[in-house]
Amino acid sequence: MKPKFLSLLCALFAGALAHIALSGAVFAQDNYSKSTKLRQPVQWTKVELNFIGRQTDRIVNDNGPVGHSISDTADSYGELIDAQKKIIGRFDVITRATDVWSDGEVRMVFAEYTFGEGRDSYVIFGGGKFLANTGRAELSKPHVFPVTGGKGLYLGATGQCTVMRVHAVDTQVQCTLFVPHFGDKGRR
Repeated sequence: MKPKFLSLLCALFAGALAHIALSGAVFAQDNYSKSTKLRQPVQWTKVELNFIGRQTDRIVNDNGPVGHSISDTADSYGELIDAQKKIIGRFDVITRATDVWSDGEVRMVFAEYTFGEGRDSYVIFGGGKFLANTGRAELSKPHVFPVTGGKGLYLGATGQCTVMRVHAVDTQVQCTLFVPHFGDKGRR
């Protein structure tokens, strides 16, 4: 056999094997998607929550180039306090600068609000404008973030939270959640 013909034959054989392998993968994926049926919620419950997040610790990291730059992080931790001034839970917030300029920065924000003994929580995730060099939100300037999920009483939650810094260490949090119910086959 000539070398060109042999190369062509090998290429055809390799192509045929790849086609067979991919066909099997597509068939398996197609069967999986047909056999998996997602349950739809029977009902949604609206939940309104208002509390203060009181920061008890804050860690700022100057990542990358020295000074105000992309990837700098500011993480906060603290207590959730209700209108009666009782501690009802805790929060954990992670922020990372994704764009910077001389008088401010855009930060990605990931926060989890946890209630009681830690079984019930929900998460917000989004971005907003923050003060340069500090990673803090401006006083009295609200940010609105989507609720992206939860666990326990807030499993599958969606909705939004308005978060506003009202003091050096206090943030007012007002949330409207929609929590799904799945009838007798799911929780609740």
